[in-house]
Amino acid sequence: MAKRTSKPVRPTGGYSDLAQAVSLGISAGAVHRQRMKELSTALKSLGSVVYFIKFGPYVKIGYSTQLHGRLRALGKPTTDVLAVIPGGYAEEQELHTRFKKARVINELFHATPELVEFINEIRTKAGVEPIRAA
Repeated sequence: MAKRTSKPVRPTGGYSDLAQAVSLGISAGAVHRQRMKELSTALKSLGSVVYFIKFGPYVKIGYSTQLHGRLRALGKPTTDVLAVIPGGYAEEQELHTRFKKARVINELFHATPELVEFINEIRTKAGVEPIRAA
């Protein structure tokens, strides 16, 4: 079981590869194979993260200690990664509580303006172009 912490969740760039992973993921569909290799390496090196991924019309908020493997298990391409922040179970649960009005089921949330704004704060700090609300 993941170690639980009580740190407040804030959009930060806590890992050195975070900005690289996010920025590579955004343009991964159109980049050279080498860039995909770099993305894979960056994702493998992140450690425990809370992730935000496109999941159909929704946003999935989850956590993983092996994001690359989790994406593979979900059948999601790296281009569906909207943002990642350092964290584990406690941070994931805090975000689920924060965005509970937008919850569809389990870890799936409507892409509300508040959730999109939070994701864009993370992306901006990582030097990545913001996403648009649906």
